[in-house]
Amino acid sequence: MNVQRFTTVLLLACASLAGCVTQPVPMYRLDNGAVEMPAQAADGAAVLLGPVRLADYLQHDALLQRLAADGQRARWAGSLQGDISQLLLRQLASRLKTQSLELSPGSKGFSPEVQIELEITRLDSGPQHPAVLEAQWRVLDGQGKRQSSRLVRLQEQHQGSATDQVRAQSLLLQRL
Repeated sequence: MNVQRFTTVLLLACASLAGCVTQPVPMYRLDNGAVEMPAQAADGAAVLLGPVRLADYLQHDALLQRLAADGQRARWAGSLQGDISQLLLRQLASRLKTQSLELSPGSKGFSPEVQIELEITRLDSGPQHPAVLEAQWRVLDGQGKRQSSRLVRLQEQHQGSATDQVRAQSLLLQRL
């Protein structure tokens, strides 16, 4: 009887250990795209980017997907907010031909001519749903007076895999 009880306990322990083994979770980063950095810091306008705010549901490390049937889990490799801010900073530097950019709040002594505030209210996709980005830009002058504002909604198709969804989301942020 003791041998049978020991065998049962041993089998249950092995089964529970096998159930505890987890598969590695894929991790993703946004792609900055092919951006050319200006060679000189003195050219172009001094720009302060930020604050960059993300909707509450985006402030987690989980890569959220609309209606993902397979329950596959994936994560962002790092801070999504930080990655978005860096991607946008590089895009602005390339397009404005300036290296005189800083992320909010800016360093001591940095006097921006322009400040760009951004609020991202939606950034998601799903295996059968396109990547969607919804945001609002606000442009302020050097004294903090609002010069313009724009609501943006962008959409990008993809092939359905998590990797391709991240590619599509990266493209949306590059276009933003």
